[in-house]
Amino acid sequence: MNTEEQRKRNRELMPNVAKMMDEWRAVFPDLKLIWAKDLETGHEVGKKSYVDPNRLVKPSVETVAKVQTTKSGRRR
Repeated sequence: MNTEEQRKRNRELMPNVAKMMDEWRAVFPDLKLIWAKDLETGHEVGKKSYVDPNRLVKPSVETVAKVQTTKSGRRR
């Protein structure tokens, strides 16, 4: 299976994760997914690892809500 086929398959198996990643990549185009699990389908990809919570960037809900994008993925 090539990369494009795998991406298509993951989108079908993880529609909620795909939607979330599309929204985040519209703002952060270089975002890399390390691990994800679609809670509705139970499908999981990547490698879950320990993350030091003190080193995470934690945007507030208000900050995330302020970031709006157009359909082309560009910020307004």
